[in-house]
Amino acid sequence: FYEPKLLQDTPVSQLYPTENNAFGPIAYIGKSQAQGIQWLYSRLDLTKLSELKHACIQEMTLYVPLWGNSCGSMRYFGLPHRFCSFGSTWSNKIQRGKMLGYSHAEMGYAAIPLNNIYLYQTHLTESDGFVLTSAEHDQSMSTISTADHYTCPQILRVRYTK
Repeated sequence: FYEPKLLQDTPVSQLYPTENNAFGPIAYIGKSQAQGIQWLYSRLDLTKLSELKHACIQEMTLYVPLWGNSCGSMRYFGLPHRFCSFGSTWSNKIQRGKMLGYSHAEMGYAAIPLNNIYLYQTHLTESDGFVLTSAEHDQSMSTISTADHYTCPQILRVRYTK
């Protein structure tokens, strides 16, 4: 069964160029023996945040659970157009847009600032999403929870005023 989620995401892997793991609870960002190089495409479903439509937003941060000894430092890039969760593969992946920054480790989570992706001035805007890659040109590896992990979910923190 499909559960509607706040984030739509899809890991794509170099070693499985015509497949994706759209419902997988774990992603290996960077390079691993099991997946080769793996990226995670992600975007917010803003229809689930309708109560914030007229709010004045100061800060948005996505907290992604880290597994094992993952450092939490990953690069994230904007996307030139929207990805398809079920149709995206390594072979047809959307190329990365402008690098937007690095995540950082914070109490067992990778903290990813989303202000530069989802805020125009102080209000939420639609976005094509972002892609997470390794911080070290795909040579390091971080193991993270995806939006499909129900026991260790990703958390969105929004600071705003009405």
